[in-house]
Amino acid sequence: MIKELANGIQVEIIEDDKFNTTRFEIDFFRPVAVKETTTRKLLSNILSHSCVDYPRMIDISRRTMDLYGADLNCINRQWSNLNNMNFSMEIINDETQVIDGVKLFSESYDLLEKLIFTPILNDTKDGFSEAIYSMEKDNLSSNLISMKDNKELSSYLKLWKLLFKDKPEYLVPVIGDFDELIATTNTEAFQHYQEMLKQDTIKITVVTNLNSEDVWQVISHSRIAELDTKERKDIAWKRQLTDLNDVAEQVEHEQINQSRLALGYELGNTKFDNNIPYQLFNLILGGDDQSLLFQNVREKNSLAYSVNSQYHSFSNILTIHAGIDGKQVRRAIDLINQQIITLKNESVSDDTLAHVKKVLVQKRKLSNDRISSKINRAIWTFLRPKKTINDEQYFDMVEKITKEDIQGVAKELKLVATYQLIGENS
Repeated sequence: MIKELANGIQVEIIEDDKFNTTRFEIDFFRPVAVKETTTRKLLSNILSHSCVDYPRMIDISRRTMDLYGADLNCINRQWSNLNNMNFSMEIINDETQVIDGVKLFSESYDLLEKLIFTPILNDTKDGFSEAIYSMEKDNLSSNLISMKDNKELSSYLKLWKLLFKDKPEYLVPVIGDFDELIATTNTEAFQHYQEMLKQDTIKITVVTNLNSEDVWQVISHSRIAELDTKERKDIAWKRQLTDLNDVAEQVEHEQINQSRLALGYELGNTKFDNNIPYQLFNLILGGDDQSLLFQNVREKNSLAYSVNSQYHSFSNILTIHAGIDGKQVRRAIDLINQQIITLKNESVSDDTLAHVKKVLVQKRKLSNDRISSKINRAIWTFLRPKKTINDEQYFDMVEKITKEDIQGVAKELKLVATYQLIGENS
């Protein structure tokens, strides 16, 4: 069942008795904008950690235990050019004399809406409680500071900033930026909260064994159904694209034992109808324990403590990350380049192609056993309805990929960014 609750508010209820739980999510979408990503991260922390009826996290935790151990979360995500604040709850499925499934869903949904709609405000009602705002701001700033000690994550973020150095709206990760956080005021955060309720596109998705009409009755009489929708804006998904003509480079030095290497490659305008060839290429290059990078850079030549590649479908970018000895950086880069040249000039073996196809098919099958994956696919269909494919179509597409397709991907690969963190102690 898919219904429009109001302008810009869609409800999708998927009846499925495969799972032992019911999961529902409320997603707020708006285009990514400069300085908003950090504000939304801070805002999600404020909303998910307290509300009028449950002013402390311990109070929320006790309430979820009353709901038979309901799992409550709030995260920030980016679907390419769209910023997404996601509230979710997962509750048990049970229709017995002890638990009334519809009542449990109604009470759980009510808790989620209380968090969204009844934050604790200051005395003048023009901002959040100063105590709560200050506490959440301090906690987030501490988390952002501590992230600097995670050199793997830090190098990933530094590479991403190089890739999108000319696209400021994409520079800040969903976890936020320290300098932007310090500059954000309570008034600004509250104003954004009000705009979010009035302007963001909202999608509510439920996967459950309950009757769709019963679930619809709960949602259609909820607080979200009462929102003013006149200002709600349409959204349009589009791919993140870099705008680099030359290779962006950065080298830093620190007193650390292990150095980090991060490389970013653009795949350009794809000639394929889907991204499956890129996924397979990534598995062959560095996304699998039988990959070229793992076998030849790490195992055979011992040039990296860790090495892997990742394909980013939203931007059609492939990145390579490695933890290395600072004295071996040049050799590691040369050997990584050799693996890519090999894939450009030589066909992969039948066994290798068969292996990565099996891995991709198995990942798809395993995702079908996760209720969160079912919701993510529903969201993806909502954002890009013409691009959704079912399992049969997916497996058929995987099977049709040839060795020449993999070679074609390798030939498209273009280095656009490099980041090196050289350890002075290594």
